[in-house]
Formats: sequence, structure tokens, C-alpha cells
Amino acid sequence: MCPDKTVTHVPGLDPTAPVTATALTTSAPPPPLAATALAPLPTGGAVLFGGTTANGPQPFSYTLSGSAFTPQFAFPQPAFRSEHAFVLDPARGDNVLFGGRNPLGTALNDTWTWVNGQWTARQPATAPSPRTRHRFAFAATTQTVELFGGVDASGADLGDHWQWNGTTWTQRTPTTLPPARRDHGLAFDARRQRLVLHGGATGASVRDDVWEWDGATWAQVVPQSPGGLAWAPTARTDHAFAYDPRAERVVLHGGADAAGACSAEVWSWDGAAWTRHTPTGQAPSARRGGQLFFDAAANELRLFAGACGTGFANDLWSLQLPVFARAEAYGAACVGSLGAPGLALLPPSSPVVGTTMDLRISNVPGLFVPAIGAMGVSRTSWLGLPLPFELTPAGIPGCQLHQSAEVTLALTAPGGTGLVPWPIAIPASPPLVGSELYFQALTIELPGFPRWSSLSNGLAIRIGSQ
Repeated sequence: MCPDKTVTHVPGLDPTAPVTATALTTSAPPPPLAATALAPLPTGGAVLFGGTTANGPQPFSYTLSGSAFTPQFAFPQPAFRSEHAFVLDPARGDNVLFGGRNPLGTALNDTWTWVNGQWTARQPATAPSPRTRHRFAFAATTQTVELFGGVDASGADLGDHWQWNGTTWTQRTPTTLPPARRDHGLAFDARRQRLVLHGGATGASVRDDVWEWDGATWAQVVPQSPGGLAWAPTARTDHAFAYDPRAERVVLHGGADAAGACSAEVWSWDGAAWTRHTPTGQAPSARRGGQLFFDAAANELRLFAGACGTGFANDLWSLQLPVFARAEAYGAACVGSLGAPGLALLPPSSPVVGTTMDLRISNVPGLFVPAIGAMGVSRTSWLGLPLPFELTPAGIPGCQLHQSAEVTLALTAPGGTGLVPWPIAIPASPPLVGSELYFQALTIELPGFPRWSSLSNGLAIRIGSQ
């Protein structure tokens, strides 16, 4: 997150939300699988390799387009394996596979890439040690594939952190690292620009901790507890974990506790708190080792396969979380006669379709036409000029325009309060969900002040369904 932003998390203290799960009818799917690995493809769909069936290894690659699977018979290809890691590397337009266990139980440390239906064995100068049950994620901040943890060839849990840049592996050795673990969740939060790690197991202990990597340091995050009550997923291992850009959250499905009991729960993480998602109607069964991914072509989060005990699955599900409303202050205000004008969303209102959100301008000196509100569809350009734009040519030196101002409105309020309300009714229109709008206020200064007006900070609003 950029340092000039402050965030209002919506919704407030109710840490629950629905999830709509839909079972998708597939064609030619792989057999029911456990310990497999699947990764989204750059233009949508996904590619899957390896895993085990009830009858032994699954040796093939499969691609998914829509809900149709197609077996791929590429040669050469990686050796048969399970408990490996596989991820999309959008910076280089390929998918990266590392490690796992072959049918003889040997831990591997080979690196392969998949692109346009072909596997390529890579020969990096350095590589992580052989391992299984490790986790992968691509970090946009460093344009690298991130690897953390796993189990080594002797069965010991690992706590090392490696990066793949498309050519070689580099070990990261920050001052603080999360404890060693296996079968954890690892995903990159694209909105907050953070790598998120959750849970897993260390020895006989199953974990519930959350860690984040900002590209330079690891830090443990203690989830907020709404109403003072503990509200978070129980300790678990081998859960599905992926970022959903529609919900703007990292999503967790399933997993197993220390006794091996499988879960069907769905949770999401917004960087501060967990939200429990209650299914509406049908839902995927309890499982561990499910493959959760965002399909760019379908514009939805999907879940595939997994296992619980001796029951293996090959079902495909769509998971639709709410689009969460968001308000972010950004940019700097210029100081007026009563201080810097402020523009903020007034709790408990939120920018949800079918409601009225209450904005409020503070430190307003004027009496008759105290403020002008402006709304724009862009925070990067205005009339072809880049934003923020210095307003000295308009007689407002030291102030900046932070949004494109397609709509302006004169606002009034009782004189002398210094506060101006700005209520905005949001139509109950589904196409508005996910839209981003940008607001700013211009205040009229009192006679004798060096400028005729001052401007507030910008306020970015994301319209949500919750």
C-alpha cells in the first residue's frame, strides 16, 4: 500500500459474509486426485501436473479452458511426482514447477517451466534443496516467484525463503523469518502488495499464525478481533489459499486440523482481519489439498480436486465472494485558514449499492458557498494532463488536483460549523459493483487569506455489494 493512503475497512464489526458456490460440469477431467498442483495460465484457464490417484501416480499434464480439461502429452516432461509446487509467473509468461516426491519417495529439487504446451527443464546455477509440501506465490513487487518452507529429504520441516527470477534461484535471509513449516498457505495480495503466509504444520503442531512479506522483511500480523472476540480460522494445514482480485482479498478454503479432520470452511483475509464466508446453497465438500486459483478468462475464483482420508476428488467449483466496498484517502491537502481541509467517509456508512454513503468535509471556513465537491473517474489524468496537477495557474498555489473532476457540485451547510456533509445516494445497480470513483473538495477561503480557495485530500471509493 502506498504510504499516503489510509484505509477504511468495510464492513464494520460483522466478520461474516456470503459466498456463492457453484459446481461446474466438466468434460474429460483428470481422475480424482490428491497431492497434485495446478496453476492459472496467463490468458485464463489453468494447467495441472502430477499428483496421486487411488491407484497410483497421475503422470500427465492437463489444461483447463472454461470447464473442459484436455490431457497434454508433451515430451520431455517432469518425472512423475506429488507434493510439488506450481505457479504462474506472469512476468515471464510461463508456469514454474519445483520439487516434490517421485513414486519411490525421493524428494526432488528440479525446476521446470511450462509454456505453450511444452515443458522445459531449467538448469539454474543454484537451487533450493530437495523438498516436498512447500508453497509458491508470484510477487509483483519484485517480479519473482517466492518459495517458502516444506519438508526436506530427511523429513525435517524447512523455514527458508527463496526467489526465482526466471533464470536462477536466490535465497533470502532477512533478520526475521516465519518459523519452519509445511503445507501452509502462501499467496500474494495484489492490492496491498504483500505476500501472505498462513498456518501449516511444524512437527506435530498445526499453526494458525499470519505472516506478511513486503519485499524486504517478514512481520507477523495479529488479526483484529471484532468485539473483542477471537475470530479467525482454527489452526490448519494443507488448505487452499489464493488471491481473489474481485473481492480484493486472500481466500482460504478447507484444510485439516492436527487430528486430520477436514474442513469445508471459506475465509478471507483483508490485511487486518478475517471474514468467515457462509455458503448460500450448495458448497464444496470438506477437503485438504484443494487447488484454489483465479481464472482470468472466467473472471472468478475456482476450486479443483483435493482429498479427505481415502476419498479423492476431481470436482470443479466456482466461488463468488462479495465485492467489498472500500474507501481510501490519498494525496495531500493544502493548508487553509482553518487548517488542511479533510475529506473522509463518515462511519457507519459505506459505498454499497442501494445505500447512501456519507462523505464529510472538515476545516471549512466559508459561510455562503462553503465548498465545492468534485467527482472523477480517474486519479491519474485530467484533460490529458497527469495527476496530481499543481493549481498555481488557477490562482491556488500550493494546492493540487487529485482527480479528473467530471462532475462538480456546490455544497452548503449551517454556517460556522467548519463541517460540510456530502451525502451521495448510490443506485441499486449491479453494474456499478466494483467501480472506482475519486472525490475531492474545494473550500472557499475568507477574505484576506492569500488564496481564494484550498483543496482537500483525494478520496478513492470502490463501490461494493457489501
